[in-house]
Amino acid sequence: MSIKQKIFESTERLFSERGIKRTKLDDIAADCKVSKKTIYTIFESKDDLIYQLFENKIADIEEFGVAFYQNPEIPITQKLVFIIRAIKDYMSLMSLPLLAEVCDHYTNVRELIDQYVDRGIYERFGQLFEEGKLNGDITPMADFETISLAYKDAISGILDLRFITKEQEERQVDQTSTVIYIISSLFRGMLSKSLISEFDEYMHDVYSIEDRSRY
Repeated sequence: MSIKQKIFESTERLFSERGIKRTKLDDIAADCKVSKKTIYTIFESKDDLIYQLFENKIADIEEFGVAFYQNPEIPITQKLVFIIRAIKDYMSLMSLPLLAEVCDHYTNVRELIDQYVDRGIYERFGQLFEEGKLNGDITPMADFETISLAYKDAISGILDLRFITKEQEERQVDQTSTVIYIISSLFRGMLSKSLISEFDEYMHDVYSIEDRSRY
């Protein structure tokens, strides 16, 4: 493992344990057993470290996706479920309150995540939708603009600190499962009837046991 990767891992762990503001570069250096000077040879500042951390995370999620989406042998149902898995991975970058805090205080990171979401919707999903319409895999009644808007709103909403309320925390609302359920329902509703059961089979492994009992 590279020094840079060790710094990323320490940063993630300390952010989760202490929060962003209370985590200093000195803490990160001590945790990954390198000098603070070493950190500054790789990152310009704590802000730069945070930006590169998210840039690295997103690149890891996207790396496999390009070849997967372009493979004509993989059915549209499996590709749609892969999108949902990627969303789940994206939402597990950090705890949602911490992720929302990062997006609220670091506009460049929020822009990075917004660009990632847009690529997922307007490039990968858009291409699948267009191909699905041509192949008859998607019902003629399905409207891309409506579905993509609901899709984006479902993801963007969780990055708003106002969405994560005290009431939701007390009720132990699982925002990740809720967003996954909304998006999977959108995808399921646009598929032709002949593909719904196949989509449901692929989705079975995405939901946890708790999710299945809830939905």
